[in-house]
Amino acid sequence: MLSCLTRPTGLRQNRPLIVGLKLADDPRMSEETKDESVQLSSLAQLRDEIRVRVHLAQLDAKDKWAELETQLESLEHRVTADGGSVLGATAQLAREMKQSLIDFRQRLSE
Repeated sequence: MLSCLTRPTGLRQNRPLIVGLKLADDPRMSEETKDESVQLSSLAQLRDEIRVRVHLAQLDAKDKWAELETQLESLEHRVTADGGSVLGATAQLAREMKQSLIDFRQRLSE
């Protein structure tokens, strides 16, 4: 758990000066304190794992968004080249693009 260094003589005795972590294998630690130390350690490990996963999710989302934007720009260019009409294959691409954007938005909300 936590150990405290005390202030030098002449100052208030037995008052915490610096707080630091004790190692779980310290023979002075009780079993209860060791359990608390293990719990704190597992919480820190979970926190670190979640940070990594959030970071990776952000990267994946950015990659997917870049892909969708490229597809959307391509579709916009195609519609412009076709004189602004969305017919046939272009209309199908537009419907698929819309669904992809809706799905992506939904995944961002989860």
